[in-house]
Amino acid sequence: MNLSNGDLQEFLIFPSVGDNGYPSLVLKKGVLEKGILEDDMLYVSYYSSHEDNKICVYLAEINLNTLINNKVLVT
Repeated sequence: MNLSNGDLQEFLIFPSVGDNGYPSLVLKKGVLEKGILEDDMLYVSYYSSHEDNKICVYLAEINLNTLINNKVLVT
């Protein structure tokens, strides 16, 4: 979301087809551990039936530091 005008912008598309939805989001802020600052991570779970028409739950791990630097990394 653009904080200056409230506009929303699509920046990631997750694989999904048919019946899908109910996303859950968890933000893990980077912490300093053993002198190394970990990246901020966003975990997104959702269900979809895009593989073999079977409903499954998926989990995406998004590195927000990479995303902010316009180098999207979703695993």
